[in-house]
Amino acid sequence: MGIKSREIYECPGSLALILAHADLESITVERDLMREKARLEPRYAELVYDGLWYSPLKDALDASSRAASSS
Repeated sequence: MGIKSREIYECPGSLALILAHADLESITVERDLMREKARLEPRYAELVYDGLWYSPLKDALDASSRAASSS
């Protein structure tokens, strides 16, 4: 078929970092911001999956994420 996949099935180190980051966010980020982040994550993942690295929407989401992380 010629279908290529770049998937990682085992990533214990990455998983530990992701869970630790989520724990830190849960105690430092406001509830409304966490809700909005959860709402936008699937759309951001779609943009990355589709290769739209330089789309205006991804740029806006990146800027929003940087602003939220700096507060």
